[in-house]
Amino acid sequence: MDLTSIFSIAGKPGLYQLVTQSKSGVLVQNLEDGKKVHADASSKISGLADISIYTETEEKLLTEVLLAAKSHFDGKPFEINLSKETAKMVETFEAILPNYDKDRVYNSDIKKIFKWYNILLASDLLTEEVAEEKTEEAKAE
Repeated sequence: MDLTSIFSIAGKPGLYQLVTQSKSGVLVQNLEDGKKVHADASSKISGLADISIYTETEEKLLTEVLLAAKSHFDGKPFEINLSKETAKMVETFEAILPNYDKDRVYNSDIKKIFKWYNILLASDLLTEEVAEEKTEEAKAE
């Protein structure tokens, strides 16, 4: 599956998969509980395939960062309490992406990335093929 159909919606927790489009917005399904909700055209919707993480030299696609996390954790979920163990969370993120821009990538961003990682891993949507396709598309542009 391609991550271009996976979205984050501002003000709503979790990740959503596109079900269908309508004249007034989109119908999406929550990846965690399977509930379908309508997001109207005024909602701030971000496709995961379009998100990049700032590094000191360039921007790194979120897909690449998520796959690096999967490799770092040997395909297992991230088990740290994100609310209480902020220092350990940041330390782990530095191990995954050592040159991330500490001025522009906030702890809240790191927390969100790890939450998304766990959701995508549980939904079996984090595969190598997806990252390779997106990386090739980015290089072609």
